[in-house]
Amino acid sequence: MKVIIHPSQVYGNIIAPPSKSITHRAIILSSLAQGQSVLENCLICKDTLYTLSSVKKFGIKTVIRKNKIIVNGNMGIFCKKSKLIKLYLGNSGTTLRFMTAYACLTKNKVLIDGHSRLRERPVEELVIALRKLGSKIVFLGRRKTLPILIKQGNFHGGKISIPGVKSSQFISALLMIAPYSSTDVTINLDDVSSRPYVDLTTGIMKKFGAKIVQSDDRCFLVNANRYYKAVDFKVEGDYSSSSYLMAAAAIKRSKISIAGLNPKSKQGDKFFLKILNKMGVQTSWSNQILTVSAKNNLKAISLSMKDYPDIVPTLSIIASCAKGITRISDIGHLRHKESDRLLAIASQLKKMNINVKISKDNMEIEGGTPQGAAICSFDDHRIIMSFSILGLAAQGNTTIQNSETVNKSYPSFFTDLKDLKANLEIIK
Repeated sequence: MKVIIHPSQVYGNIIAPPSKSITHRAIILSSLAQGQSVLENCLICKDTLYTLSSVKKFGIKTVIRKNKIIVNGNMGIFCKKSKLIKLYLGNSGTTLRFMTAYACLTKNKVLIDGHSRLRERPVEELVIALRKLGSKIVFLGRRKTLPILIKQGNFHGGKISIPGVKSSQFISALLMIAPYSSTDVTINLDDVSSRPYVDLTTGIMKKFGAKIVQSDDRCFLVNANRYYKAVDFKVEGDYSSSSYLMAAAAIKRSKISIAGLNPKSKQGDKFFLKILNKMGVQTSWSNQILTVSAKNNLKAISLSMKDYPDIVPTLSIIASCAKGITRISDIGHLRHKESDRLLAIASQLKKMNINVKISKDNMEIEGGTPQGAAICSFDDHRIIMSFSILGLAAQGNTTIQNSETVNKSYPSFFTDLKDLKANLEIIK
């Protein structure tokens, strides 16, 4: 599918898509709970469907009704199957990390594989930790990547130190299975990027009844033999996906109101509101509705994005339209996403006549006047959505191939843009 973005004004009211991160976690926790959970306002997209189909392969019964998922948990008790369980996870890094740990609760042999890009994404640190906690896992791929074979779960718990520089999902994956260990689990963090995602995980675990003790900011103790409780759980709106709509208001000097976001959310990407404010964009709340508006020129800023990798592409789009040079640091882990996002962002901004420099883990963007161009998607949903927004402010049309990849996280993205009066064509 190809999309053609025509320069156009956008404005109006929209409802935020549900959170992908929270939907993933709610599926995992409810599948391990005692009883039936009803998950409301779930994001039904490619990635979350990979997680849902994976738990079903372990015998979990689920029903989807529009954006509601009903999950019958098994208390972490899995029937042993005679056949090898095969999980194909597409390009979902979240599903990869979460299901690698999840499979270690079972007594089944499990083969995990995915898209060629998923075979390049890091999982070694998680596998090392799971081995130390009792599991037998073998790498079948080169360079200690997918495919992997879990020969025996035997997750018995204990103490572990794990780095989370490449992905905080290693830590979240261990935390979520920890209550089903035979002994308490203590996790010490050596270092971690995207730390807010770990806090998001522990917050949702507590809603499902887990007991977690933090002696300090880098040490978690999770009590064993404490089953999750079934709950009725509503997924809040997604700040990561909503950042594109906010960026559209910023670069088009317009006003967009977004319903469905939680003003008190633990989602790390709520930090995007602070970024907008620093760049001269106004944000305000009224009756749980966020309004983003911009009238004046955007300001360049300098900041670390170590904890907020998913909104770096969106920030780069606003920086392209700001006055001055925006300096973004501590973003080397973007090279391990659905694409090498540092390279992808820089190469496509240059196509649109924006000056940009990248190093190992930093990026500098000089604001200017973007020119319409043929954008390479890199099969990366966040690259597609970001450059679709920049196309609204470009001189000339912007075309993006393989734009259906937005289904990975935000299936209604182009429909929502049209609802905000964006002028675009979709050619299938």
